[in-house]
Amino acid sequence: MEDDKKLEHELFYADVVVFCASTIAVDAALCGKPLIGVAFSAEQSSYWASPARFYDYAHLKSIVKSGGIRIVQSSEDLTREIKEYLENPSRDRGGREKIISMQGGFADAESSLRVAKHIIHCIRMQTMK
Repeated sequence: MEDDKKLEHELFYADVVVFCASTIAVDAALCGKPLIGVAFSAEQSSYWASPARFYDYAHLKSIVKSGGIRIVQSSEDLTREIKEYLENPSRDRGGREKIISMQGGFADAESSLRVAKHIIHCIRMQTMK
């Protein structure tokens, strides 16, 4: 619970969220934060030894294709994208909204209620047998 609160505060106060191949992108999108995915290493490496390959994993591929994040290939790109997002945080907002709808489906704080209703429905169906 304490970790969740810490993350909530970190995302709330962040101007831009920079990450490396993480589903934190979904949480940050829910908070309306610009997203930058790092796809480079400090040292030159092959595709298989670099973070770039992780963005091709199925669970991140749709996030990348959403248009809600910028993937950077160098520290210069990273600096440029941070500056651009600080100047225009609404850039790529439509893509971030797409991430939310694709990954979560709901952003109305009612998911627990829906799960509870479904569980009750299943229990009722079982007792009717």
